[in-house]
Amino acid sequence: MPGSVQNANTPPGDRNGPGVRLAQARDELGLPVKEVARMLNLSPSHITALENDDYESLFGPTYVRGYLRSYAQLLGLPPEEIDWLIAYLETQTGAAP
Repeated sequence: MPGSVQNANTPPGDRNGPGVRLAQARDELGLPVKEVARMLNLSPSHITALENDDYESLFGPTYVRGYLRSYAQLLGLPPEEIDWLIAYLETQTGAAP
């Protein structure tokens, strides 16, 4: 699905955002939210928030950036896609890299 994600300026709520990509990759691997949460030492609600692009319910941009990166790496996403996820986050939150 990286081809459907054009750039970091995808509008908020666009169903091609990082959360959809993470949920899709998780589903393709057959991993339940609770298992991913256990593997990342996060709560299931954090995983759900990431998959819903609900960054405001998490602890702040630095944590969210780390959560996104760890989650994407766990799912085996390629480095360039992980970079896109982080760039998208930064455009949505105004967080510096």
